[in-house]
Amino acid sequence: MTPLPDSGVPRALRRALVVPLLAGAALCQNLSNPGDSRPLGETGRPVSIAGSPFEVWIAYPGSMVMFPRIGPPRPRWYGPAQGLPSEGIASLCFDEATQSLWISSSTGRNLRWSQGLESASESSYPAAGCTSRAGRTVAVSELPALMPSQPGWIQSGTDLISPDGLHQRVRRCMVLDGRELWLATDAGIWSGNSATGRITQLPSGLAEACIQSMVRDSSGRSWLLGCEGSLSIADATDRFESTFLPDDPRSGELRLPRLLCPSGPDGIWVSVLEGIQRMDSRGVQDRWFGRRSPFGGRTLSCAEDADTLWCGTQSSVVRKTSSDRSFRADPPPWESASPVFRLLSTPVGLLASTRSGFWWRGPRGWERPPFLPAGVSGDVSFATLEPVEPHRVAWYDGRQVRIDTLPGHGGRPAIWLPDGTPTDLAFDRSGRLHLALSGNWTIWNPATGEHPSWKAGLGLSGDVQFLSPGPDRILLAGPGGSVSVRIAPYAPPATSPR
Repeated sequence: MTPLPDSGVPRALRRALVVPLLAGAALCQNLSNPGDSRPLGETGRPVSIAGSPFEVWIAYPGSMVMFPRIGPPRPRWYGPAQGLPSEGIASLCFDEATQSLWISSSTGRNLRWSQGLESASESSYPAAGCTSRAGRTVAVSELPALMPSQPGWIQSGTDLISPDGLHQRVRRCMVLDGRELWLATDAGIWSGNSATGRITQLPSGLAEACIQSMVRDSSGRSWLLGCEGSLSIADATDRFESTFLPDDPRSGELRLPRLLCPSGPDGIWVSVLEGIQRMDSRGVQDRWFGRRSPFGGRTLSCAEDADTLWCGTQSSVVRKTSSDRSFRADPPPWESASPVFRLLSTPVGLLASTRSGFWWRGPRGWERPPFLPAGVSGDVSFATLEPVEPHRVAWYDGRQVRIDTLPGHGGRPAIWLPDGTPTDLAFDRSGRLHLALSGNWTIWNPATGEHPSWKAGLGLSGDVQFLSPGPDRILLAGPGGSVSVRIAPYAPPATSPR
């Protein structure tokens, strides 16, 4: 996906028109409360590095990544689900005598890592201490001049600077077998030759340099789809849980995938070239391929409603119940076929957003929704449903962002004409609408008309293109990877550029 132009924080937002249609009590602003960003994957700060004859491990406060030294640099990520200390990792050490990786927690616990079981368990530290002749950690000052292999990269002191001017601080260094160099920065992992200084940035697997979509499932997990095909899962607190790589046998059919919607308590539906499949943290659990797959072109959206799965394609709407052997057509009565961008399962029926506006499948079948503005027949490419009462609908039609109410569910409608184009929008549980707007994270409070924006200081390099609000944090993603940011009572603190 092409990144949006970097426009900084929009100065013209104050000129945008905000029209709360019903009066409401103003919420108290609290912009000075301390907040924090929790980077995911390679965007975090590494705390330790260790190496053996066959692997290299880099630890972050809440997770650990392993790279094999032989073969392609395919990373594997581990977290508390694999026995790593939930209180945080303090250091790593590979001990030659026990041929084991030892993990020290931030509270002083010692754990021994089993590479065969891919898990850690608490154990007594080696009496003779931890020693290894394979690798030694070094300071940046001991290294030769570094020469990143990608054009335009340069070194300045302890920083690596990308062609677009973004800095990566080198945090941990290790030399293995006297020649193999490994570097962990606060934004990536590099390997190369310690004699020449030639280094190459490696893919992280968890948070690629580009995220192309994101979905939060019903259990609160966030699923992040990388532009190169990796599929990563963060738990309800936005801490790393697991990753599926494109060549992982659990996800071997993930060709040109597209995340669609939550499925059941802890899974999602994914669109692939062959059809759609349902995945959870264990891998693929159900497949609808070939003649059994949704028809009408590539599947663009899905929604579960009771025992029926609805899917919107490039030209139609189809559905199937739990007892059906294949999908059946159930298209709105539009004059010409249209892509179905979003399907929303609301308390009053299914809503489909298309290039010809909204369609509603109520008690009498498909019709124009009488509870939404009459005459809307343009492109509604973005729409989202409030996750709790009053279950309002927010949408963008290429000109304005609207919040509309559902019959019998109350709430306040509102209109905003933003100075920019959103690439994603989602409600939090407090009724605020979060937008990825012109590369910024913007929070619109329809009760007060405020819409502050942030970009610098979030810990995310590049534009904000996708977002997923949780109970007290929001997951932001885009070309610069992903980061989790705490949401203060009204909004995060204003931060200065990195």
